[in-house]
Amino acid sequence: ATGKRGDTSSTLSRTALPSLTLQSARRRDARRTKRVRLATFIDAMALRRRPVKSPGQEEPPEEPPASDEDGASPGARDEDGASPGARKKDGASPGDGDRTAAVLAAWRVPFYAVMCYAYVRLRHRPADPAPTAMSPGADAWFAFDQFEALMWTMPTTAEGVAFNTFAGVACGAVAAIGLAFPLAAWAFFLLYFRQVFWSTLSFVNHDYLFVLLLFLTAASGAGAEYSLDAAVRRLFRGRRGPAADDGAAAASRRCVLLALRAQMAVVYVFASLWKWHDDWLPGRI
Repeated sequence: ATGKRGDTSSTLSRTALPSLTLQSARRRDARRTKRVRLATFIDAMALRRRPVKSPGQEEPPEEPPASDEDGASPGARDEDGASPGARKKDGASPGDGDRTAAVLAAWRVPFYAVMCYAYVRLRHRPADPAPTAMSPGADAWFAFDQFEALMWTMPTTAEGVAFNTFAGVACGAVAAIGLAFPLAAWAFFLLYFRQVFWSTLSFVNHDYLFVLLLFLTAASGAGAEYSLDAAVRRLFRGRRGPAADDGAAAASRRCVLLALRAQMAVVYVFASLWKWHDDWLPGRI
């Protein structure tokens, strides 16, 4: 019985082995056939997309993309009309100057709004510069030694005081919207400077800080973007063609922005140092 079972199992194994080999061969042939069909389909689609050429026709040479005088294609230019090569010459990336101009524009509007309010709150009154038969000339006793000449430029009538106040607020408002920014900003700075330093009776520390901030903001070119000046410049630039990128102006804006931050830091640093005073720590102040 044992010998018969061994013979039967060996017979079955010899019979099943060829059938398994045949099935694996069929599977390999089926996979090979699928790959061949897929490659044939891809070649057919590629041939369909190619243009039909006559037997004697030659392929035309490929033309290089059109470029302008600085080697940049028209599509490579940015919004300001400057090519990437022109941006790299001054060492600034395409967005550096725009970000600085946007930050200064965001500073310009609220700053000049506050300065207009502060200018109205200053001490506006007719000046009494020199003694006469009708006035004692009291303001001559309270003039700054360095700015004594400012006393003679102050209005001496109520109408002149009203016009002086209106002129300062108008210059500040025009500078806030960015219309003729350099002219309006410097005019407002001079009016504010004169109003603060014409007499010691009208001097306050925070007004001195405002004078410094007005000077830096007027020199910053904060009207370069997001202003009426920028809108007018873009209008005329569209008619005359794009203007060249001014790397020096962008660098100047970045320097003045750092100076504004440093000026504000000085205020807070010295204010914090005062908190270590002997009168402040015990709570007597």
